[in-house]
Amino acid sequence: MPNSRTIVEENRPPVSQVPAEHAVAYPHHHADSAREGSDSENQPALDSRGGRLQVGSDEWIQQRRRNHKEVERKRRETINNGINELYAVLPDGGDRNKGKVIQRAVAYIQELRKVASENLEKWTVEKLLLEQAIQNLGSTVDDLKAENEVLKDRIRQFEALVGDQSNPVTKRQRTDG
Repeated sequence: MPNSRTIVEENRPPVSQVPAEHAVAYPHHHADSAREGSDSENQPALDSRGGRLQVGSDEWIQQRRRNHKEVERKRRETINNGINELYAVLPDGGDRNKGKVIQRAVAYIQELRKVASENLEKWTVEKLLLEQAIQNLGSTVDDLKAENEVLKDRIRQFEALVGDQSNPVTKRQRTDG
């Protein structure tokens, strides 16, 4: 046989149809339920007998306070962990005061941005100079190749001229060897 709690839940109208003066605490239907929170925050507030607490009752208020304290504790823990991580990555150690850590982190980030900007500018100039040097070297290589071909042609012409003037035996030795 179903217990009385099951019967009540089966016959309960949707939350949107319950008048505000008859509303019971159903945190999982609350607009804030989409936020992260503790497991207890997502559970309906129950009295000692397992029934739901009446909205506005002392027990309901105490449960909300407990839930809020837990959410706030987690928020502080997250902030403190973040500040400790910042402290660990900042150079030169220094004071562990939360405000000082945040100030040093901001200054360090600004310094890194400035250095990154300067490096980008420097590397852009260096890249342009290197590209220009590569282009100049390419032109020089092309000029040297052309000059090399001219010199090869001159050598061939000279060999042909010298070959015509030498005796046939010398010419044969050159082609054989």
